[in-house]
Amino acid sequence: THLSSRAALVVHYLSAIHTWTKSVMLTMSFSVSCRVHQRGSLRRNDRDVSSKCGNIRAYRSASSTLHATKLLVRYITIMTGPQLTHAFFEKDQDNPSLYHPTIHARGPWDPKSLHGRVIAGLIAHEVETHHNTLEELEELQAARITVDLFRMPPMAPLIVTGEVVRAGRRIKVVDVHITTDNPDRGVIEIARGSVVMLRRSQNPSGTVWSPPEWDLQVPEADVPMPKKLSGSSSSREHLPMWQTIDVDGISSGRKSESADRVHETSRRRAWVRETHDLIEGEPTSQLVRVAQVADFANPIANSGTNGLNFINADVSLYLQRNPVGAWIGVESSYHGADNGISVGTIGLYDKLGKIGTSTVSAVAQAPVRD
Repeated sequence: THLSSRAALVVHYLSAIHTWTKSVMLTMSFSVSCRVHQRGSLRRNDRDVSSKCGNIRAYRSASSTLHATKLLVRYITIMTGPQLTHAFFEKDQDNPSLYHPTIHARGPWDPKSLHGRVIAGLIAHEVETHHNTLEELEELQAARITVDLFRMPPMAPLIVTGEVVRAGRRIKVVDVHITTDNPDRGVIEIARGSVVMLRRSQNPSGTVWSPPEWDLQVPEADVPMPKKLSGSSSSREHLPMWQTIDVDGISSGRKSESADRVHETSRRRAWVRETHDLIEGEPTSQLVRVAQVADFANPIANSGTNGLNFINADVSLYLQRNPVGAWIGVESSYHGADNGISVGTIGLYDKLGKIGTSTVSAVAQAPVRD
């Protein structure tokens, strides 16, 4: 299945590159025609050529060779990434908006509920695949992804839909709704997302204060994936939801752990890598990867000496750019709690430097042990 999906991806991207290459040739041809044509007066039977001349700007925007290069880089990044053998969801064959969770998507609070990170991943996936063209994904940056987790997501099929609420010259806003068919209450909404996309351009001149650069070396690409773990209530082994390398006090950078609860009170820094694809048979994009890591703000920023006893009600991811590579760095930067309500923030990094932040609000709650 993975081979067939990746083969389809090859055809998809190479076809897009071929299309833009043809557009480049058309632009060159039309530009020459217009230069010759515009030297004389427009005649009634020249409307066809005139129409083509008027559309050159549209051709130029779509035919830039930079688009083809970026598409090729995107394809190479996905194809050369780690080959994952498990996924959090299976897409329904008859309804492309319906996703069936696998056992790998189970959350830490209730064995009958899903993990919040997979909800964030579905929202990012919906925006990328159903509400943007390939060209828009290259021109627009998902600068903010807000995920509201106002109901415990059940271990049940989820319906994911969305709509574009604003499509301007420099901004695009997409709202996403995740619902499920509850046996007692019918179709209910269990989460929603709002994604703000901004058009990429050049930074303005001048110098602005910025936090120090992250001086931690990214783990090697050949770091082995974590071994399967045995559940507390079953002898059945399962793969951890993600892989972390805790970099504080570990010089080798190869100590691997994967857990929702960390029993420390000091500032935490770690590298995180996905161990599952979001959807069976579909390569996971960089935006989906970082959207899932964004939920890591809760265990990284809100864990203490007694483990993690806050459950987050949302995730707010801010990105200045998408991550490069499979490893994403996280660093706790803020935690505050009063009256059972906490706010936690982490910084996000990749092998090139900082990429953004993630913040969660959470309420005190002890996890349910199975």
